[in-house]
Amino acid sequence: MSKKIVIIPGDGIGQEITDSAVAVLKKVSDKYNLNLEFESHPAGGTAYDLCGTPLPQTTLEAAQNADAVLFGAVGGPKWDNVEPTLRPEKAVLGLRKGLGLYANLRPIKVADALVEYSPLKEEIVKGTDVLIVRELIGGIYFGDKCESEIYEGNERAWDLENYSVPEVNRIVEFAMQAAKKRKNKVTSVDKSNVLATSRLWRRT
Repeated sequence: MSKKIVIIPGDGIGQEITDSAVAVLKKVSDKYNLNLEFESHPAGGTAYDLCGTPLPQTTLEAAQNADAVLFGAVGGPKWDNVEPTLRPEKAVLGLRKGLGLYANLRPIKVADALVEYSPLKEEIVKGTDVLIVRELIGGIYFGDKCESEIYEGNERAWDLENYSVPEVNRIVEFAMQAAKKRKNKVTSVDKSNVLATSRLWRRT
């Protein structure tokens, strides 16, 4: 049974990276009879140049119907002055939302051979094994925003941060399930002395 992988090269170095990654995946597929199928779709600045939007509906639908998505990188100086809602980075946010990708996983491990190069003391950094679990589709990135308005005689812009209990529940549950496979420890980082959203996180 074949598996479909949608390739979204994006812009600049993203295209070089995905070309190399696909070459490796094809070798792996051939060696282990994985029957991987590859299908490329545009996003980011390249898509904006082709279609007038950083995330064409056809790209999003292909990603939603794929078994996996291989994403390169988007953006570059060429598109710095594009209208904010059409900037290449909007493709990343659109894919996160459209695919329900609410959890970003960032593992941190320090190899013994690199311990001496850390600015931290050896006894602190040796054996470091941390997994940062970051919420991706709530909060300030997806809240209401204003690019420019005049307030009390001055121009200002604003971004609204908001979280709901279900959004907090699912990322915390994800972190706890990940912790069960590690050291059974979760640390929640917030700014509850200042932010109402952080107080909601802490209560939840």
